[in-house]
Amino acid sequence: MKSGENKPKVLITGGHLTPALAVAEELEERIGKDHLIWVGTKYTTTENTETSAEFNTISRLGFRFVNLNSGKLFRKWNKFTIKSALYNLYLIPVGFVRAAKIIYKEQPDIVMSFGGYLAVPICFWARLKSIKVYTHEQTLTTGLANKIVARFSSKVFVSWKENLKDYSEDKAVFTGNPLPDIFKKAYKLPQKKLFNNDLITIMITGGNQGSHRINEAVKPILLKLLRNCNVIHQSGNTSPTYDYTELKKLEEKFKDMRGKYLVYDYDSTINHALQMRNSDLVISRAGANTITVLSLYKQKAILIPIPWSSKNEQLLNAKYYEKTGLGTVLEQDKLTPDSLLTLIEQMLNQNNSLTVLKEIAIPLDAEIKICDILLGD
Repeated sequence: MKSGENKPKVLITGGHLTPALAVAEELEERIGKDHLIWVGTKYTTTENTETSAEFNTISRLGFRFVNLNSGKLFRKWNKFTIKSALYNLYLIPVGFVRAAKIIYKEQPDIVMSFGGYLAVPICFWARLKSIKVYTHEQTLTTGLANKIVARFSSKVFVSWKENLKDYSEDKAVFTGNPLPDIFKKAYKLPQKKLFNNDLITIMITGGNQGSHRINEAVKPILLKLLRNCNVIHQSGNTSPTYDYTELKKLEEKFKDMRGKYLVYDYDSTINHALQMRNSDLVISRAGANTITVLSLYKQKAILIPIPWSSKNEQLLNAKYYEKTGLGTVLEQDKLTPDSLLTLIEQMLNQNNSLTVLKEIAIPLDAEIKICDILLGD
């Protein structure tokens, strides 16, 4: 590793925010914030005017953020997606030009990718300039973007041992899935009540951007849930749906919600981790980071996979967690207010039947292993 004023300049980019944050935190400790650049998307979607959770989090933490608006390939075209698909097709070459400008302007020594379409043009230009490229595969299935980026990479870090077979032995390194300190700190703290009552607590979360489909299923049953439960609801707040605004209006309208219902758009602080740790049931999408955190906390969960995720990776993640005995899968085409309420009641009534589970070993030093290789090569 370089020392003093010659510390390497590291550029972080990619689609998986949470593990990227964990690595950024570790790199900050070793080389300082001034040697880090974060390339991401400022807005939640290409058509959106709301700033993304990524941009808000990175700005709050004080890392330098460089916006890159690029496009991705749509594998499924229909009347609902054709407008976005065509616009993204146009953005792909535009993104490559913009990525070239970023690489040539910033001159990083190392590029650390976390998958996703944004990483492809950055890693392509980095490799052309003989800049060392590394990538991390968070999911149980390898996405198209990471398959491409892996060709440019010196090493491919994987979250699950099952992924090792997807890459050559000299490239693949099992590290686990990096978790930001907030999740590990919450894990080490004793469990505590989240509300000033003795009711069961349900946490509903749809990932960084929230889930409109989950929110729509929850709204009609919210008052029923609040008769016997507390509800923590991370709703997201994209401008086409304004779910957070609508849910806040509901909260103000019904007195029964007060003191038992907490709604917010997104929270990257330890409060979010503590809520996941101390809830009795989590209702969530099934991204790799969610599965990692649920596994660490041994948390009971209803998992609603995104059906359009690459290679149906979220369904595979959800099925993986279901095998532990702690989770149950509700596929989105079967998601209705009634089906969700029925499943919630079933899960809450199972009591101790889920306490015997298959142990999942979750490495807590993934970001350390990754940074050792990044700075030691």
